[in-house]
Amino acid sequence: MNDFLKKNSFSILLVLVAMIIFWVYTTFINVPRDEEALAPQNPAEEITLNLSGLQSISFDNNLFSSPEFRNLREFPLIIPLQTLGRTNPFAPAQ
Repeated sequence: MNDFLKKNSFSILLVLVAMIIFWVYTTFINVPRDEEALAPQNPAEEITLNLSGLQSISFDNNLFSSPEFRNLREFPLIIPLQTLGRTNPFAPAQ
């Protein structure tokens, strides 16, 4: 064991220093991300922000009277009936 520590003392010291630097950075220096800093702390604030954003949206109702919109047609896709599987898929096979 003593021989192992003598051979690898520099590597062990380097790993310990790196762990201490990482701990200091994450504890004292780490700045919160922009999303965390800007996120409202209160759900009511978030709803208010969303509603104020929706009030600024305008929509032109002339779209529904345009000839392009009136010429739109629906082409339904007919899905054929398929045979059903077993009534109980978890029952043992017979």
